[in-house]
Amino acid sequence: MQLQNTTKDQLRAIVARIERLEEEKAALAADLRKVYAEGQDPSQWDVIRSAAEEVGLDADEMQREVANETYRAAVEDRVRWAYQIGVTGVPTYAINNRYAIVGAQPYEVFKDVLEQIEKQEQAPDE
Repeated sequence: MQLQNTTKDQLRAIVARIERLEEEKAALAADLRKVYAEGQDPSQWDVIRSAAEEVGLDADEMQREVANETYRAAVEDRVRWAYQIGVTGVPTYAINNRYAIVGAQPYEVFKDVLEQIEKQEQAPDE
């Protein structure tokens, strides 16, 4: 019984995280709009700074951190990990390091996948 409650709590936490990711996805849509709809060049600092400001980041701080390569090692580690688990598209959402949802998907897809995972974890071993 406690295992089921733990699983349900974990799934609730995952659903809450997905809801936050949906908010982040909306913010990223502004960035994508700049590049793909408006034809702006994402290699230009003014475009990157503007996108950062649109999502509430401090553009000066962001530029300093990029210039100082603050997150370079972390990004390289994540890229290596993505290759190791077979990521073939962006975005890819890894769940419990066992399941993946590839591509921009609506909330319902995440909810359905999480419900299937819950059913699998509750099923007796055969």
